Amino acid sequence: MENLSSKINSISCGSYVFETQDFKREVYYTINEDEENSVHLTIRLPYSTRPESSNEIIESSGSFINGFKVVQTANKEYAYIREEDGVLLPYRYDVASDFNEYGFAMVAKDGNANWINSQFQYLSKNGDMVDEQLEDKYYKYKKFEGFQKIHKFSRGKYPLSRVYEGRNRYANSFYFSTEGKIKEFYEFDGSFDHLFTHSFFGNVDFGDKDYIVGGNGILFAKGYYCPLEYVLEFFEQNGLVSKLYENADKCFNEEKVQVKVLKPNNSQK
Repeated sequence: MENLSSKINSISCGSYVFETQDFKREVYYTINEDEENSVHLTIRLPYSTRPESSNEIIESSGSFINGFKVVQTANKEYAYIREEDGVLLPYRYDVASDFNEYGFAMVAKDGNANWINSQFQYLSKNGDMVDEQLEDKYYKYKKFEGFQKIHKFSRGKYPLSRVYEGRNRYANSFYFSTEGKIKEFYEFDGSFDHLFTHSFFGNVDFGDKDYIVGGNGILFAKGYYCPLEYVLEFFEQNGLVSKLYENADKCFNEEKVQVKVLKPNNSQK
């Protein structure tokens, strides 16, 4: 467990929660999807509730990281011990990572992956951090909201984590910031506009350079996005179209990546 909790770079959830003949739920997770050290987990849970909570610790990550230590209880759930007072906290998860330097940890529960903060609030669908309800006697497993995939923070100047939900009609990526909320991106077309969005159809993580090309636009981690059509318009207006495509021809090898660079019709702007 020590290696798992300290080396979680992403958590992916199965598209469905399966109901078994013995009235159990089976949920599926993949840790570090698309990496050599990926781990596949199958968790069996009661039909409509969580397992009966246990305070008996059977495994421990061994050390406190950024104020907390990950432990596993007798019923196979993961929990946290707080370093400042040694208290085993009541929050339970199917998967749990160490807290990072920004004060967040990746967890999974009931077929959903999510970020939690050091107050053990989780990221809601509305993009803010909310309390988990633990004392509701009618508590059902759907009380814990989450997403299909979450990824570690990027290492640029403006760290962001891609949060992906693809289990509905429209698959979207959101970007969670170290401020504890979903990042809003403002449209930029030469001057800042007040139009903004917080979700994108692209499926790309930010790297070290604080920008990505995804879908039909360029996203800048600082908080704005530029549709690709504006980039082309800018080059056209400044007489730089030939330079743009000259560089593009150098960047894309059609034989290897099968990318064809289409030059605009000169009769159309």
